[in-house]
Amino acid sequence: MLAGCEKETVSLSTKAPEAAYEISVGDVPLSEYTIVANASLKEEATLLQEYIRGITGATLQIAEKEKDGKSLILSTVSKSEQILIEIQDGIIYIQAPDKKQVKEAVFVFANTYLGYAFAGEERERILQTSDKIRIPDYVMTEQEVWMPEREPIVCLWKTDDARGIFSDDNVSMKSDIMSYSDDQLYEYVKMMKHCGFTGIQVTDMCSAWANFSGYEFVHQRLRFMADAAHSMGMKFTLWVWGAEFNGYGWVDDSVIYYDYYASAYSGECPEALATFEKYYSIYAELADCSDRVIMHFNDPGNLQDSGDIGFYAAMFRDMCREKNPDIDFGVNC
Repeated sequence: MLAGCEKETVSLSTKAPEAAYEISVGDVPLSEYTIVANASLKEEATLLQEYIRGITGATLQIAEKEKDGKSLILSTVSKSEQILIEIQDGIIYIQAPDKKQVKEAVFVFANTYLGYAFAGEERERILQTSDKIRIPDYVMTEQEVWMPEREPIVCLWKTDDARGIFSDDNVSMKSDIMSYSDDQLYEYVKMMKHCGFTGIQVTDMCSAWANFSGYEFVHQRLRFMADAAHSMGMKFTLWVWGAEFNGYGWVDDSVIYYDYYASAYSGECPEALATFEKYYSIYAELADCSDRVIMHFNDPGNLQDSGDIGFYAAMFRDMCREKNPDIDFGVNC
């Protein structure tokens, strides 16, 4: 779990819901399944049992060995480096390297397939709105994949305000995720999970802040998306404008990129240095909940020299790693 995004585990109430949800794996009711786990995973098996009972009203049997019928199998697999949730011919496998991560996998399973949101946290709740949930009867993780990490990028250009220059009242706002409720935003990230993506990428840029009188609201929504992704075992990548801090609806007259008159190297221009430090400090507020950050320097961007780009990329990388030493880092070229 990323620094600053730790979960505070809570006990799930075993009280069945007033109106139970109908869950099936393919065409087989989940109530017909048996949870299979050895004695060392009894706590995790009981936790899964409670989650299923909490939404279906049915109490699944727990056994140490597979029986006739359908099984939901919890296990530790030392050769695995990550949580794996697979379904073959209707048999559900929840695997992780160790006992602690098996518990984490139960939370991921509850959020991804059982209609919960933020399972295992104080904000845990049932998010499902339909009374029927269908879990696919075949979900596999390929062992050798051409692209092991697959992430869509969500760009925060406001759809009715083209680059902060032209406003069009006829444009649909249905894709403006900044206007989504918490539940809608969580379901949006879950949709990406079910489309086969392993993470989600979102842009942070001054043009998005212009629509909300500041960056604070945008950061609150981005942090929520990061938390939602992590709750389903996905990663969160943050894209940032590396050298574009005004314009596109965002006005900051203090911004200076370099000294035009002295043709000074940007890193040697105190005013430019102050500008980059100011905006990079804003971006770095999200480093604690980001697995990766990618800097975007061109179109738009105001650094024309590769030395400038290298200088500021290193600055921002170091600022991010101060908050999250494990963060991955890249530059879009």
